[in-house]
Amino acid sequence: MIKIFRTNVQTEYQVVEITNLLLQEFHNFKISIDLEDWEKILRVQGNGFKSEDIERIVSAYGYRCEELI
Repeated sequence: MIKIFRTNVQTEYQVVEITNLLLQEFHNFKISIDLEDWEKILRVQGNGFKSEDIERIVSAYGYRCEELI
């Protein structure tokens, strides 16, 4: 399953921070954030997760995270 989210992540440091936070919860997932896209797209690939879980984790650290449908 692949889910795509719009974020407000701006720097490489923030990319590393968010990626590490998500990998703590979702160990074997593929996670990337495209800083060159105007919506700063977060892409999460894995099995057995809910969009709300991703949004909750990212938002808890002060970043905007909204699933694109």
